Amino acid sequence: MSSSPLVRMRSHLCKKKKKKKKKKKKKKKKKKKKKTHRICSTFFSLLTISANGEISFV
Repeated sequence: MSSSPLVRMRSHLCKKKKKKKKKKKKKKKKKKKKKTHRICSTFFSLLTISANGEISFV
């Protein structure tokens, strides 16, 4: 069980965020890609999963 549903959810959310950013400004594709990835990692480092499996934000 190395690939937990949370990891899949994280990549799914990352992809969704990238799509939204791409639609807003297509000219700055490369810069936005880097930023979205950074935001995603920080966003999920703030996420905490309790023993029950509930996801909460810090």
